[in-house]
Amino acid sequence: MRYQIMTAALAVTTALPFAGPAAATDLEVTHWWTSGGEAAAVAEFAKAFDATGNHWVDGAIAGSGGTARPIMISRITGGDPMGATQFNHGRQAEELVQAGLMRDLTELATRDKWAEIVQPKSLLDGCTLDGKIYCVPVNIHSWQWLWLSNAAFEKAGVPVPKNWNEYVAAAPALEKAGIIPLAVGGQPWQSSGAFDVLLTAVGGTDAFLKVYRDKDAEFAAGPEVAKVFKAADDARKMAKNTNVQDWNQATNLVISGKAGGQIMGDWAQGEFQVAGQTAGKDYTCLPGLGLNEVIATGGDAFYFPLLQDAEKSKAQEALAETLLDPKTQVAFNLKKGSLPVRGDIDLKAANDCMKKGLDILAKGSVMPWTDQLLSQDTQKQKEDLFSEFFAKPDMTVEEAQKRFADIVASADLRSTNRSLPARRGAGSSGSSLDPPVFTRSSPAVQMSKSERPNQLFRNLNAKVASIPMVLTALVIFVGGSAWTVLYSFTNSKLLPRLNFVGLDQYYRLWSTPRWLVSIENLLVYGVLSLVFSLVIGFILAALLDQKIRFEDTFRTIFLYPFALSFIVTGLVWQWLLNPEFGIQGVVRGLGWESFSFDPLYNSDIVIYGILIAALWQGTGLIMCLMLAGLRGIDEDIWKAARVDGIPTLKTYLFIIIPMMRPVFITALVIIAAGIVKVYDLVVAQTSGGPGIASEVPAKYVYDYMFFAQNLGQGFAASTMMLLSVVVVIVPWAYLEFGGKKRG
Repeated sequence: MRYQIMTAALAVTTALPFAGPAAATDLEVTHWWTSGGEAAAVAEFAKAFDATGNHWVDGAIAGSGGTARPIMISRITGGDPMGATQFNHGRQAEELVQAGLMRDLTELATRDKWAEIVQPKSLLDGCTLDGKIYCVPVNIHSWQWLWLSNAAFEKAGVPVPKNWNEYVAAAPALEKAGIIPLAVGGQPWQSSGAFDVLLTAVGGTDAFLKVYRDKDAEFAAGPEVAKVFKAADDARKMAKNTNVQDWNQATNLVISGKAGGQIMGDWAQGEFQVAGQTAGKDYTCLPGLGLNEVIATGGDAFYFPLLQDAEKSKAQEALAETLLDPKTQVAFNLKKGSLPVRGDIDLKAANDCMKKGLDILAKGSVMPWTDQLLSQDTQKQKEDLFSEFFAKPDMTVEEAQKRFADIVASADLRSTNRSLPARRGAGSSGSSLDPPVFTRSSPAVQMSKSERPNQLFRNLNAKVASIPMVLTALVIFVGGSAWTVLYSFTNSKLLPRLNFVGLDQYYRLWSTPRWLVSIENLLVYGVLSLVFSLVIGFILAALLDQKIRFEDTFRTIFLYPFALSFIVTGLVWQWLLNPEFGIQGVVRGLGWESFSFDPLYNSDIVIYGILIAALWQGTGLIMCLMLAGLRGIDEDIWKAARVDGIPTLKTYLFIIIPMMRPVFITALVIIAAGIVKVYDLVVAQTSGGPGIASEVPAKYVYDYMFFAQNLGQGFAASTMMLLSVVVVIVPWAYLEFGGKKRG
């Protein structure tokens, strides 16, 4: 009996550890909510989901949606889907749904009566395709807000404005008090969004819909929209001294009283709350800029990729239910600063600004936003235009409006094609050169035809061993390049489709200002990088070759930056060249008040600021190559030059450097490869700004393939990059190897 009791007790205690954890499922959720207010809000979702017995695995991706979405899309299309992912309401996941990569939530939505609780109806419509529901809307975010610092206006000695017109009139007083009138971050979506808000406030809701819903290019080029561009010009002048990139950095300028105001969506409210500020007391909010009190029904939604794991699929359902739970909706939106999607909950704890939004929503003064009306491709073109407009004071209002009307005229209409893509994949561009074949033709090694082995079987072992490398080159490099070129003649969007459009993508490419700026920047950066890297690298190597003391220490110091990634280098130099905290700030702090050194914030010289960082990182490697070449020069040559009385400079120029030709060619190839593919350094330092002043081809390719969701345009740009490499390499290879073969 005792044995039976002990056995039963052992069985119970053994089973206990598995009773709870066995039901819990880890579910990775990706999103781009990383600022202080956003992180506090998303923590409410995580807490509520964990309470269901599952576990929220946070997949936060730093940066804006423009940074995060390409990563999310590549994981889903690449076979590594997360459990759930954030997108904005609208068309961002449309092709993923069409491709059958997203889970159908219609059964769950019907069971829980989402159609009755989600308000307004347009939110659920944005999740619906072909009558099926594919996402869960979690909030209503509206762009149409002007956030004002009460302390800034008090310091300037003017009353807090009640609308946009009063705000513009108060700008000179703010500037006189040393305050930035309007804070606009350097990311393109911020300036584009600010224009859209001005279009709604100054032009009116009907004007907004005529332009973006009806795609009325004639109206976009007309006098009504010209008034909006005049207001945008005022905003550009007010924002000229803003030297920040991220939206929350611009918001912090308002919070600290360094800026008078900011045009930003209601998500900015979360930053004010984290800073401990009170609406109506420390800051003022003006919906519709005080001119047209209306809010857009944009916002955020969660999509659920199709998974094979039954437990994770069940956890997806639990998360979908949690996101729309009344208590979760209240907790999340109070901290996020957004409005809840449920029309049956009471937000008694809402602050003054949220109450204004709720009142507007109750009146039915709502409208769709650009995420719902425009494709990502059109959005990207618009962002490029207004990013450039805000960064370049010399761009006229008339020129900007004409380009805007052209974008509207060519804007993508909502696709009605519901067919699945012909195939899925990702292209790459590259080139492959067959190694030169050297043959021995000396009479001493000549053999008769009878003695000579068959050409096919000569060096058979080496040829067999090279088969994997040859196949890799053919399939990956040559095949990938051919695939890229082929799809550059199609209108592929988010996923590749064999819908051929001839040379349309190339015509568009070479008529796009951003691409032309990218090519110009690449030429300037490439020539200067090549010259300065070789010259500085050789001079440093020549100095170290003098057998100086502490040579190892100097060599390590010069080479150390090369060990860093371009991202780290870019961030370091972004800080060093920041006018407030970097070199300029330090020198001015020492008393030289007029000193100016802010290349990253000056569109005319920004490419030189990037060049400085590139030379700092890469010159050390070139120095080491040159030093190795110099150490390979026979000492007798130096002695002979000294005996003949040849000056040192001439010895280097006419004897040493010609002898180091292979080293220079190696250095040239390394530098050239870095020039063509320069990308991460630009992203880390400027993200292509100010405006589009520091754009480069590699960034253009990435942005159009993943952010603008236009693979065809990205492939066309990639093909042009490939062509530029071929144009340089083929003549060089012919001269280098062809001539030797003939000789």
